[in-house]
Amino acid sequence: MPRYQCLDCKKGFSSHTFYCTYRQKKPFLNEPIFRLYTSATTQRRLAKFLGVNLKTVVRKFLFLSQNAELMHLEKLSQQEFDAAHCQFDEMLSFEHTRLKPLSIALAVQKKDSKLIAIQTAQSHYQGVLSSVALKKYGLRTDYSHEARRKVLLTLQSQIKESCTLITDAKPVYRTDIAQYVPGARLEQIKNRGGRLQRLLNAKRRNFQDPMFELNLVAAKIRHDLSRMARKVWVTTKRQDRLQKHLMLFLAIQNGYSIAT
Repeated sequence: MPRYQCLDCKKGFSSHTFYCTYRQKKPFLNEPIFRLYTSATTQRRLAKFLGVNLKTVVRKFLFLSQNAELMHLEKLSQQEFDAAHCQFDEMLSFEHTRLKPLSIALAVQKKDSKLIAIQTAQSHYQGVLSSVALKKYGLRTDYSHEARRKVLLTLQSQIKESCTLITDAKPVYRTDIAQYVPGARLEQIKNRGGRLQRLLNAKRRNFQDPMFELNLVAAKIRHDLSRMARKVWVTTKRQDRLQKHLMLFLAIQNGYSIAT
């Protein structure tokens, strides 16, 4: 990295002194880590591939996620999103073990699949493992309503004139949207049943799906984030790190440049 000296005051500085990469010894690793960590690559594989220590990858990940969050907040403050037609839903993941579920609320623009907001929260026990989880870990408080509230309030801040919001038929969505996005026109897609048969008969890209854009983004999250894959050795150990990883995905999905 080139360094310079002021001929007047004799103080030294570098080409990165006035950038957010100041004091970083390997700023050239920011871009490959940003691209690879949002392309189904794990942290350990990144360290091995780039020939650096695992701690270096973690530090770069935290730096990039902070940049992604700051840039997204700037875009929100400038109201650069089109909230006229949006889709809203939740995904499920877990931390440490499948007995500790997490909820991920997200809102997506319909016209270009850009993410307006995404938020994780602790969820209650679900499915056939509920009894096992209750016996092993005790009661688990459900904070999924907080994730929905944050996403819907962010969506409300981007509405300029009107908003048509498409969701599935989950009953609590109607209550939350009426409370946090009161001016929105809600369209709830009912479950048509026979999901397996419809999937078998469906085309590769089902553009007739009213929530195609959001389902596509959710599928990309499952594929592109190593910790979000269905059956892998990689698991989320901390909820806050999952949120940071999702912010990296939001940055690459929305086309942000956050490496410098």
